[in-house]
Amino acid sequence: MQPTEGSIVSFMVLVVDDEPTVFELLTRIAQKAFPEATFINTRSAPETLIYLAKTTKLPQLVLLDIDLKTESNGLALLPELVQRFQGKVPVIIFSTDGAKLTIEQAYHLGAVAYTVKPDDLAGWTDYLAVMRAYWYKTTRLPTEDSLN
Repeated sequence: MQPTEGSIVSFMVLVVDDEPTVFELLTRIAQKAFPEATFINTRSAPETLIYLAKTTKLPQLVLLDIDLKTESNGLALLPELVQRFQGKVPVIIFSTDGAKLTIEQAYHLGAVAYTVKPDDLAGWTDYLAVMRAYWYKTTRLPTEDSLN
């Protein structure tokens, strides 16, 4: 179901990021900037895959950090997510790395967008406002029924 003017429809965002501060900022700022969003956090590739295997409700959107300080980075996880979601769930790279080669790799592996993490509170607020405007209000994603 897509939002209509004045309606509140839950919008689940899976955040794959190992920095607790990032997740805390997203959830705190989203209370005002994107109140329809529910953020779920996993901190590594294995944790993400276990979560997805156990959950009955897939996210509408994934924010994937490249620099996971574990045995595998976000770029290694990206093809697995793209294959698992079969193109139904957009995976957005969400990183501090803006290197041209990294950006090219991300798109080659199936990312639908590459975004750079903001570096201040105003930037985070803008980031969430844009995310809400584009992914929640403007685009039409598969319905919840077709995701599961």
